[in-house]
Amino acid sequence: MSKKGLAGLVLVAVALMGAAGNAQATQPGCYIFNEPEWEGEGRYLQPNTRYDRLDRFRRSVKSVMLSIGCRLDVYEREDFNGPRHEFDEDRKRVGAWETKIESLNCRCE
Repeated sequence: MSKKGLAGLVLVAVALMGAAGNAQATQPGCYIFNEPEWEGEGRYLQPNTRYDRLDRFRRSVKSVMLSIGCRLDVYEREDFNGPRHEFDEDRKRVGAWETKIESLNCRCE
């Protein structure tokens, strides 16, 4: 694993780990990465927030990690237009969507 990938994974692990070291979300939300298997640059998405444009992550989301109770809606076009897909669990690879995502919505219960 590259240093950059390890740094991104450490940030996510810190955000997801509780004080006792249990794998629980202390900061619920969605996490996107520009490399498969949660490597590369990562970005935290606040729960129940819509992102109509992704800037640096435009068409380069390769993996997603979701807190318990969260879902990530992704769209092929800016402003939540075009075909839509819902991720409801962590994905080491987003498959055919990795070069298509231009806007998204992180929803948490």
